[in-house]
Amino acid sequence: MIKSLRIRYTLLPYYYTLFYKSHINGSTVIRPLFHEYPTDEITFDIFLQFLIGSNIMINPITDDGARQVQVYIPSSEWFNYYTGVQYMYSKRFINISAPLDTIPILLRSGSIIPTQKYANNTKYSR
Repeated sequence: MIKSLRIRYTLLPYYYTLFYKSHINGSTVIRPLFHEYPTDEITFDIFLQFLIGSNIMINPITDDGARQVQVYIPSSEWFNYYTGVQYMYSKRFINISAPLDTIPILLRSGSIIPTQKYANNTKYSR
């Protein structure tokens, strides 16, 4: 849980940017894959995997005891948030290791994700 909370605090600038854009332009913060890939029919049936903005993909583990997750890679290049491993697939399902204390997170290639250091609250993390 601590690891997940630290990631959340680290990504607050990214979230704040998305909420600002949502307020100004009416865009969404949390999105299904088909929102970004409307011509890819495979994304229409994917309901667990989702995007935060356009650049962060979350692949939650929902099955009890599972230690890997099947992830759909909709475009050519994504990177593992923790390891930097590059996934160069397009429109394919792959299996990603997911230890009990890790939420599988992928970052879109070419994106800039504003981050900050984590702390016990938002005042100290700025």
